Amino acid sequence: FPSMVDVTDVPTDLWHIILPLACTDGGFTGTSFAHTCKTLYALALPYRFYSLALSSLAHLESFLDLVHRQPGDFRPYIAHLYISHSDHPCRRFQQSWSSMVQMTGAQRRQYRRMVEEAKTDWNARFRVAFEAILNLAAPNLRTLSVAGNCAPVILYTLPKLEELAWMGPTLLPDLCDQHQP
Repeated sequence: FPSMVDVTDVPTDLWHIILPLACTDGGFTGTSFAHTCKTLYALALPYRFYSLALSSLAHLESFLDLVHRQPGDFRPYIAHLYISHSDHPCRRFQQSWSSMVQMTGAQRRQYRRMVEEAKTDWNARFRVAFEAILNLAAPNLRTLSVAGNCAPVILYTLPKLEELAWMGPTLLPDLCDQHQP
């Protein structure tokens, strides 16, 4: 019987062909490769993020933190990216008309000020995170889907982009005003 081939006997260039093709199932295969041995962990790490779905500012910031904690000049290979934001502050502060009518003028002004401060902070953080993730993904990005009412204008060259789905405006509008009396 022939002896088994060791993972390290397979040329690295071949692994760079295999891994992107294998890591398209939501992370299971990439994680399995990574748990096999240190060599495959190192080779599979960039491809473990081949397809990303980030549905909140917290997810965006957590992913960027994970990337920054990786050793060396790690850059994930992101081919497919979906970004939405279910955590925009306007969703938290939406008041029904009846509750707004019951507020005094001072309470309404205080409420509006609180909403504006939360919006300003969230919008600034979202812009920074959105730009950072696009900067990471730009070289390999093939599909980009952005859903929601807050998305900065893309100012990046996306050389491999094949498909773009953009649902919502491309600027950060004053969304909360539509919910205030």
